[in-house]
Amino acid sequence: MSVLFSKVALLADDCESTVGFLVCGIPQVEDDLKGYAAYDNFVGEHAESECFAVEVESYIYGTGETQTANEYEIAAFAQRGENLLNHPDLQIMQKSYFEIMNSAEHFGMELE
Repeated sequence: MSVLFSKVALLADDCESTVGFLVCGIPQVEDDLKGYAAYDNFVGEHAESECFAVEVESYIYGTGETQTANEYEIAAFAQRGENLLNHPDLQIMQKSYFEIMNSAEHFGMELE
């Protein structure tokens, strides 16, 4: 069995503030990242940013039938740190990019 997960890098619009973290599957929209502490904290700490650039590197770890990694597998991978990315059983599947526009709720404004 192999597992599918992604390394996500967020960049605030100041082009200096970044955070990286691992997620299950392949995120393609903001909703795929909501609920991850690293994402929620970063967006909250950079509420002044109008948008966030998202870089996604998706990987398959292992061989055989592929399943999306679960939260426990992600936690185990995260503990291995950057050494995981050099593991011989790890293959990069794809790279993708998208932007997330900061919503009014992050700016502390109310929608009418």
